[in-house]
Amino acid sequence: MIYDILVSGCIALKGAQALALQHKDELVRRYGEAYIDKAIERRDPEIGIPADKGIRLIRQIAEGGINAALWQSAKELGCGLRVSLYDIPVYQDTIEICNTLDADPYTMDSDGQYIIYAENGLSTVEELKAAGFKDAALIGHTTQDKKRLIIYGEVERFLTPPERVQA
Repeated sequence: MIYDILVSGCIALKGAQALALQHKDELVRRYGEAYIDKAIERRDPEIGIPADKGIRLIRQIAEGGINAALWQSAKELGCGLRVSLYDIPVYQDTIEICNTLDADPYTMDSDGQYIIYAENGLSTVEELKAAGFKDAALIGHTTQDKKRLIIYGEVERFLTPPERVQA
């Protein structure tokens, strides 16, 4: 069966906050204190994932970021995937912090966010938004082959396994 792949909200929040705290002086000089403080103080919603009988798998995005969560969940389900990089929600300040400090938001801790595999992704996204996950998004779908692809524009690249996970 083919499943839609969703994310419950913006990725890399926890990782970007840790970087912003560690490198605050450098970032404030570049972006201003109010901008960096907003990135540091942002919080994920403290709510549960709605129960939906069409959900096949839920995995928290933690160590290794969304890339690791996608790899591990596809391995667990025995499937491939096609995910649009442009559809993965990430705050602009997270991108700027990562770019400034040469960090990858897609491999960064997103504790508090989830990858969800569901039969009907659009209705599950609507349920998530109604439950408070305002940035929930449909980012791709599983495939029957074993290819794990990240798509950005016209470019397709293979998702690489996280270092601590065996291929």
